[in-house]
Amino acid sequence: LMSETDNLCDRLKSLVLYSNNSNNANEAITLYKQLVEMDRSQVRTCLDRIDLFDLAHRVEACLLNSTSADLSTSTLVDTLRDIGSLLLTSRPPLDPEGGSLSAKRQAEFLRALDGCKSIEARVFCVNRLTEAAEETAQSDLDSEIAWNHGLLRCLANLLGEGEGDDDEGVSLAVSASKFWLAAASGGRSNGLDCRLLSGDLSNVFADRVCRRESSVIRMRGLELAARLAVRNPAALVAMETAGLLGRLVDDAVGTEGGSGIGSDPLLAVNCLEVLALLATCHHGLAWLQRSGLLVRLDRLLSPSGGDVIASLLRPQLMRLFGHVTAAAPNPDTVLSACPGFLASLQYGLASNSSTDQDAFVAMATIGHIGAGSVAGKSAALARPELVRPLAEILRRSPRSEPRARALAAIRDLLKVNGDWSAAERSEAATVAERLWSGPLSLRLAEIEKLARVPFPEIRLEAFGLLAAIAEQDWAASLIAAEPSLLEFLLDRRTEATHESAVSKFAVVEAACRCPGFASGVFSGPDQLRLRLHVKQGLYYGPAQANVATEDA
Repeated sequence: LMSETDNLCDRLKSLVLYSNNSNNANEAITLYKQLVEMDRSQVRTCLDRIDLFDLAHRVEACLLNSTSADLSTSTLVDTLRDIGSLLLTSRPPLDPEGGSLSAKRQAEFLRALDGCKSIEARVFCVNRLTEAAEETAQSDLDSEIAWNHGLLRCLANLLGEGEGDDDEGVSLAVSASKFWLAAASGGRSNGLDCRLLSGDLSNVFADRVCRRESSVIRMRGLELAARLAVRNPAALVAMETAGLLGRLVDDAVGTEGGSGIGSDPLLAVNCLEVLALLATCHHGLAWLQRSGLLVRLDRLLSPSGGDVIASLLRPQLMRLFGHVTAAAPNPDTVLSACPGFLASLQYGLASNSSTDQDAFVAMATIGHIGAGSVAGKSAALARPELVRPLAEILRRSPRSEPRARALAAIRDLLKVNGDWSAAERSEAATVAERLWSGPLSLRLAEIEKLARVPFPEIRLEAFGLLAAIAEQDWAASLIAAEPSLLEFLLDRRTEATHESAVSKFAVVEAACRCPGFASGVFSGPDQLRLRLHVKQGLYYGPAQANVATEDA
């Protein structure tokens, strides 16, 4: 007797042979519903005997050519999604034995991407390829996927899909971007990132994406190029050789000798943000310095009064230089070599000349430089003209937001990273103490006062600053010498919101972690109270006895 699987296979084969008849559309849907309900082992048997993608293309033609009133667009999409799901989930994208994507499987994916008209089905295929690339990058195997050049070419072409945010093709282009990022991860010297833009593939990538008139598509491609470049030095060389980094620079600041900005100011702002990604890795930082780009950008940062374009670019430029300075081995050298950047920070902190955005970005940038390394804190200490205004804003600003931003910047300047070595933590704590008592000239009573104000944004940032310094011995000693502050920190009844209660409890936890906690920073009774407070937890409340009485 013919098995259910054999019968289904014969009917599917028949559908392939006679699919020109549009009346087969209803039968196609019926067969696929039956296929969906089958056991996965039966589905795999069908896949071994039938080229399901070839069948899928023919069924798609049946559906598109059908005149049946029952076959709506949604039915077509649902059916195609089932086709892709059945094929691609019945067999894992990676070979279970070899742990790689076989040539046969890649050919199947390529045919699906080339042949299917459904965006959803193609997105599904790209996502499965991305999963395979991620699994390979995360595995301990030395072997990599031997990528099919035609498949890579197809995936490069997909980056150019979608002209606007409302276009369905955008989802396909975004999925393709995720694939390229996953495929280039891992950092192996013989990996995809080294041959990513070799030969005609580089022309496809550049022509399809980075030379398009659409700024949306071009920006998407340039961002992808920068994200690939930070993977490893070989990937950066590939991006530079293909001219993609050069195009990114031109869109950001124009050509050498030009006006100093790209032709599209909004695109220039986005490109500057993307360029900042290169400062997050050593080889990217070296490229920024070697290319002379930092010198060109620094010229744009000199405060220029009412220049609208300069005002638009200044915040993004400050962020970029902040990343560069924080990542540099010697941040003070960058500050000395970039007078425009230094002047823009001072301009941003001058309340009589800057806008809120300039001030907020300047404060965040100074905090970022100090948070990155001991050298960054030392650079801030060596330039009191950048640190002193933070305390002045804290004391004199009549508004809550600038004071909260100043507190956040001071917290970043003084915080010691727990991942640093013991020697680095000790040195950082010494620099933090000198910042506190030197350029900042802060008193703990000032921070306690801010932690008691009814404005939540200031209150939370004040607790954040206290938590950052409480685990350093010098600050813990100051807290121990302020009885009113200690009582306030141990009183659970003062906080009206969950966020402030959590932030306040974090200060006590930090104080218990300070190196000198058990060696005399706090007195014996205070040590017991702090430890008990942490042990009892955030939500502890003393038990109360209730006595019920009955009226006579």
